[in-house]
Amino acid sequence: MTARFSIFSAFVVSICTVSILPAQEVSSPSPAPASSPTPAQLTDVLFKNLKARSIGPAVMGGRVSDIAIDPHNPFVFYVGLGHGGVFKTNDNGVVFEPIFDKQPMLSIGAVAVAPDVIWVGTGEANDRNSSDWGDGVYRSTDGGEKWQNVGLKNSRAIARIVIDPKKPEVAYVAAMGNLWADGGERGLCKTTDAGKTWKLILKAAAPHDARTGCGDVMIDPTNPEIVYAALYARQRTPWSFASGPSVTGGEDVGGIFRSTNAGATWKKLGGGLPGQTGRIGLAISASNPKVVMAIVQSYEGGFGKLDDLRSKTGGVFRSDDGGEKWTRMSAMNPRPFYFSQIRIDPANDQRVYLLGWRQKFSRRSKRESSSRLPRARDSARHGAAAEAA
Repeated sequence: MTARFSIFSAFVVSICTVSILPAQEVSSPSPAPASSPTPAQLTDVLFKNLKARSIGPAVMGGRVSDIAIDPHNPFVFYVGLGHGGVFKTNDNGVVFEPIFDKQPMLSIGAVAVAPDVIWVGTGEANDRNSSDWGDGVYRSTDGGEKWQNVGLKNSRAIARIVIDPKKPEVAYVAAMGNLWADGGERGLCKTTDAGKTWKLILKAAAPHDARTGCGDVMIDPTNPEIVYAALYARQRTPWSFASGPSVTGGEDVGGIFRSTNAGATWKKLGGGLPGQTGRIGLAISASNPKVVMAIVQSYEGGFGKLDDLRSKTGGVFRSDDGGEKWTRMSAMNPRPFYFSQIRIDPANDQRVYLLGWRQKFSRRSKRESSSRLPRARDSARHGAAAEAA
């Protein structure tokens, strides 16, 4: 065995020695050059049956930008993709069908559903260098069979659409604007006639309105006169990305705003919220609309690293009085320019979901968590009998 190993070792050493010798010492005489074959002539016949085909979205294009559920049938919902259009399911996700492929723009930022009406905002609103752009808002009144572009064609990216629960022809659109250049349509826009006309109802003061858009909008489900919105300044170049006060000359023009008269007037909210804000995500509780939550990017404590999971002054904030006072619940705020999405369980305002590298959720207390975990395991193991216990 030792002899074999010695022979093998000598063989390996000889290979390594030869591999590092100068090229002229190991090269062999070159053969005489052969005559090159005559290249085939490219004709139309060779390309006759060559057709482009879809091979599916790449990693960058596979992002899900929004999900909207039919308010009357939870088995019907819609999924918007950052680069892949809109898909619809009628059977709770067993089968999906593309319903937006015939439109000129397939980058989706937001989807909203009212009874028999679907709204789609084109242009992914994330700040990735691979984020595509859109050409405004589309509307369908037949479940996605036919679409009509109803305006805001220069908005480029749309972060959220919310619909008045009592008036489906009334919609609010959070337009982020061009990620790469100043100007265009950006801010919070409102229509009261199903998109025939639009009014810009919330924007940053000039000249910062050229780089500041609306990053999110929420409406009180019990009182549509109450609307919350977040302004956000951003701009990307081929070699950099900046947001918040870095693109507004140090001025703090972003933040959370509230209207109590359907967008006619606005108040910037404070009461515990940080300043020098970047991207902000909003959520309102369906079971208790006084509860409003936000995931806030703040530069007050300085600039952190790109992969920081926690913010020095930002994070998760909660208000129990409709936005007057806020409490910082957590410093958690992973990669805010990419995520910044927060949701509240519609049946339990203590259960909150936060998007990040992994989806995170919070429950009311450790006691509640520990008491529920065994039930979840029993449910998975024993089925309905454990659920009924």
